[in-house]
Amino acid sequence: MQTMPTPSSNPASPIQAFINNNPTIVRGAVYLGGALLTIYAIKEIIKLFKEPNLGGPELPSTPSTSGGMTSGVATITLSQARDYANRLHSAMEDSGSEEEVIESVFGGLQTTEDVKLVYDAFGVKPYGFFGTPMWGTGWLTGEPYNLAQWIEAECDCDDCPTACSSLRSAGYSI
Repeated sequence: MQTMPTPSSNPASPIQAFINNNPTIVRGAVYLGGALLTIYAIKEIIKLFKEPNLGGPELPSTPSTSGGMTSGVATITLSQARDYANRLHSAMEDSGSEEEVIESVFGGLQTTEDVKLVYDAFGVKPYGFFGTPMWGTGWLTGEPYNLAQWIEAECDCDDCPTACSSLRSAGYSI
């Protein structure tokens, strides 16, 4: 029967000695790493097949960049505002932002009241380093950001001019 070398017999491999002396810790770390990798992979696969249109009303194919936002009554319903807010969150929630979706949503809003409805429907959501935080409570949950803060964190006004001008026209600082 072959015996395992002890850590003192082979001083050049302290990592191997740790692995041999702590199989439960090593096995747990491997299982945890595998589980996290699997969760991340599943999340990315779901994103690939996710419908870009969340079932809301159709938006214009080319956003208006004229900045001609008018004040007045809202031209969208609360349900449409929630759909637009969900689209915006989906466009910004993970690493990288979909500026064309953000611009399309804001390009479809005709009045400052439309912007205010979407802003209110978006509410305050936790923001992490790359959009939505991944885990738990405490520092991992991110900072509470409103729509203007999310837009400011995810894309600058050069990339999303319609979003920035619409929010400014509605009285929000960005």
